[in-house]
Amino acid sequence: MLLWVGLAALVAGVVLFVFIPKYGNLRELQRVRTGLEAENQRIRAETEALRRMQERFNADPAFVARTAHESGRIKTNETVFLFPPES
Repeated sequence: MLLWVGLAALVAGVVLFVFIPKYGNLRELQRVRTGLEAENQRIRAETEALRRMQERFNADPAFVARTAHESGRIKTNETVFLFPPES
């Protein structure tokens, strides 16, 4: 009887020795996966926003003109006035 208890304890010890590090590794991989899923969701949202903006560029000439004007571009027939910064 004592032999069986000792053998069971030995088997339990070996199982714990083998699977405890694997469990830690599993937890780390789950944490990394969660981070990657969050990053993927952020990238999907950013991609969708860029896709909507591209659709506006293709369909809305006023949006194109406003965006170009805000980035410092001018039409060929526009007059530009540059004022020195106030000190």
